[in-house]
Amino acid sequence: MLHPVPKVHRIHDAEYLRYLGTLPCCVCAHLGERQTTRTEAHHVVRTRGAFGGDNGAAPFCIRHHTLWHLIGRKSFRARVGVDPTVMAATLWRRWRAEGWSA
Repeated sequence: MLHPVPKVHRIHDAEYLRYLGTLPCCVCAHLGERQTTRTEAHHVVRTRGAFGGDNGAAPFCIRHHTLWHLIGRKSFRARVGVDPTVMAATLWRRWRAEGWSA
């Protein structure tokens, strides 16, 4: 008997994504680099079959966002020496702790 695969609930929070866009790039900050492009929310946490919810997003500048997609996540983490999924989780917890909702 086949069991249906449970649907993954993804969190969508446009206000949170806008907030991430106001922050500095987490990679530039980690590397001590001067950020030269705008920040955007980048979904760094994946779920089975698709990108994850907004709670798995981190602030990336356009340069680092493009690099992530060019070389892949494992190579990106090895090159920059930071795990953006940790930053994404930390920022989401802080966002929720301040009383903002999804």
